[in-house]
Amino acid sequence: MKPEVFIAIPDGRLKSHMFTEEWMKEIESIANVTWNPLGRDMTSSELAEAVKDKYAIITGWGSPKITSEVLANANKLRFVGHAAGTIRWLVDEDFFEKGIIITNANLALAPSVAEYCLMTLLMARWEILKTLDRVRNGLWQDNNDVVPGINGCTIGLIGYGVITECFIRLLKAFDVKIYVYSRHCPKEKAKELGFELCALEEALQCDVVSVHMTLTPETVHLIDMKKLSLIRDGAILMNTSRGRLIDEDALVETLESGRIFAILDVFRQEPLPADHKLRNMPNVITTPHSAGTSVYWRRKMAQLVLDDLKRVLAGETPVGIITLEKYRTMTPM
Repeated sequence: MKPEVFIAIPDGRLKSHMFTEEWMKEIESIANVTWNPLGRDMTSSELAEAVKDKYAIITGWGSPKITSEVLANANKLRFVGHAAGTIRWLVDEDFFEKGIIITNANLALAPSVAEYCLMTLLMARWEILKTLDRVRNGLWQDNNDVVPGINGCTIGLIGYGVITECFIRLLKAFDVKIYVYSRHCPKEKAKELGFELCALEEALQCDVVSVHMTLTPETVHLIDMKKLSLIRDGAILMNTSRGRLIDEDALVETLESGRIFAILDVFRQEPLPADHKLRNMPNVITTPHSAGTSVYWRRKMAQLVLDDLKRVLAGETPVGIITLEKYRTMTPM
């Protein structure tokens, strides 16, 4: 008999972006599939009702937390596939006592974020915003107008994970020197990918500083005013991880001085308030937590979860499996 699978994602743009007709046909060939019928995100109590007799749940952005109430009713649950990134908010630690396999799609989310990092870094180092304004204002340029470009610069990456690795692989196309601050990255990986491990202070003194750390109580305001003062004049600070890794008030003060440029996709409060200074600063590229929104990679995320479900059904280990040890290193939200 085919296993029963419940997909908690309702009808809407997210569903249409992630799940192609081919994907739906493929999952229906191996399972009896029930979709969220509510036309909206579910509550945990509603999920508890829906999960009875289900072998697998597929979740994503907007899905409810898998609470003790859900687990108490999950009499046949063996697999949870999260078609998104962190699962710290989705389950508590006691989930791992149940023997249920849980996976996420970070291996497909990471390349989307890396692609965003490269795009915005090129925009900043080529001063595209300033160039566009010049043209819109009826001006032009001559041979005396130059931009720093990306080749020849030093890039300091703070934190090492899948996103960092994807970004480094994209940067291989350029003549850049890469430094990585990480307490966990093995020296063998640095040798394989051609970057140097370094202290945090050294990474902060590069031409480009890109933050890829996990948010934990210990890393809140990892980059405070003292650390911001170490960033060289004219450098670019990028953050696609979590807003609270940087002291936002100190960052605004630093940016107001005009000393550095910033690329920010995450913020202390999201959505960013309409009157927030960071929305209109000339030396900031501000985006609405959108680094993971590539349709191509979202569909790859859905496929990764489906492929992992198939692996579990075949008695194999899924590639996106999350252990308790790995869970404890993930960002809470």
